[in-house]
Parts: sequence; C-alpha cells; structure tokens
Amino acid sequence: ADAEIGGLVDALMRLVGTNATFDDGGTSAMGLERFRAARAALDTALQRRIDARRRRAIAPGDDDLLTALLAGGDLDDAAVRDQLVTMILAGHETTASAITWTLLALIDNPPARTRLLAELDGSGAADERLAELPFLQAVCLESLRVRPVVPVVSRELQAPLRLRAGEIPAGIYVTPCEYLAQRRPEPFERPDAFLPERFLQRRFSPYEYFPFGGGVRRCLGMGLGMLEMQIVVGMLLRRFEFE
Repeated sequence: ADAEIGGLVDALMRLVGTNATFDDGGTSAMGLERFRAARAALDTALQRRIDARRRRAIAPGDDDLLTALLAGGDLDDAAVRDQLVTMILAGHETTASAITWTLLALIDNPPARTRLLAELDGSGAADERLAELPFLQAVCLESLRVRPVVPVVSRELQAPLRLRAGEIPAGIYVTPCEYLAQRRPEPFERPDAFLPERFLQRRFSPYEYFPFGGGVRRCLGMGLGMLEMQIVVGMLLRRFEFE
C-alpha cells in the first residue's frame, strides 16, 4: 500500500516539479491532462484507504493522521483527501528546505552556532528529546522568520476587509506575504539580522509571524514539521561540522 502511494506521489511531483503553467489551451494542454490523471489516480488510492478506515471501528492504538482526521466526524471525504494530499506533497520537501536554510544561517552566524552547540553538548538530551531545547527551537523559529519556506499564503475573504482608505469585498482572494511581514522593523528589531534570542524574549502574534499560514486553514503539519526540523538540525550538528 505504501509503495502504491509512493509511486503515485512520485508521478505527481514529477509533473509539479516541472513548474509547467498547465493552461487549458496551447502547448501545456497535454501537461494539464497528465496532471489531472495523476491527481485522480492519487485521489482514488486515498479514497480506498478512507473507505476501508470508515468501515472499521477506531482501535485504541490507531494514532495515524487518517484516524485523527476521521475522528472528528466533521470532514467529508473530499476534505479528508485534501488534507492527506497536503501532508503527503507539502510535508517533506518544505521541511528539508527549512533544515537547509537553518544550517546555512548557522554557518553565517558563528555566535548563534556556538551558543546552540553549547546547548546541545550540555543538555545530555536524547535525540528524540531535542525539540525540548529552548535555543534550538528559537533557532528554527528565527530561520523560518528570515527564510519562510512558503513565502505567501492565499485566503478568501469571508467578510469585507477595510484596508486603509478602501474596502475589499468578501469573496476576493488576498495573499499575505510572510517574507515581507516577518521582516517588518516594528515587531522585529534589526529584521535583517539572524537573532534567535528574540524568540526567547517574547511571543509574536499570528499577525506578525505566520510561517505556517494562519487562521483555521493553518498548515496541518505545523507541529510535525517543527518537531522534525528541530530533531534533524540537532542531530546533524551533533554529528557533523558545517563550514
């Protein structure tokens, strides 16, 4: 089953990774049809798993994502499939990119790297408990501030939005830019500097800092992504020297 999903995801990502425009007309029409076919095949495979899970009772040991999505009972099959696709397609490459940017930031900022290495050396924490280290968490949060993996997020307005002297009607899509918002000097002193300690000194509102998007459609994988990011960065720094 896992091999089937993996193969379908690989086929879909090969199309998405081409950065094709997928317009309805012109030379990209064939690419659009291939994309639709690949997405339909993945949807069908996921639907089979949703149907199978709905047919049986949830057992005490069922702690996977599909079980969590179905347990609430407020999502229809299409919504469950969309959440699964989001986790499958967006939950791996994004974390890998975030880890890479974090390592590069530490290479360019020796004081932060030295402090983090001291925390890792002195904590004695097992690898699976690295996410509990405060400065390591602050480093990852600051990395996502400076280099958010997804620089913009779109939301459909559910009510009119007053913006300065004008008003944007409901139903319009607006696109906040994390990259710009998280470099504003008002909430972030010296916004172009890599200063993890700012996250030890205060908490920022979701209107100032939102690398995982915001609102009810905030990234489903935020907790998993942060956990993975902190553990992998910590393990890499414990085992290798980067320069």
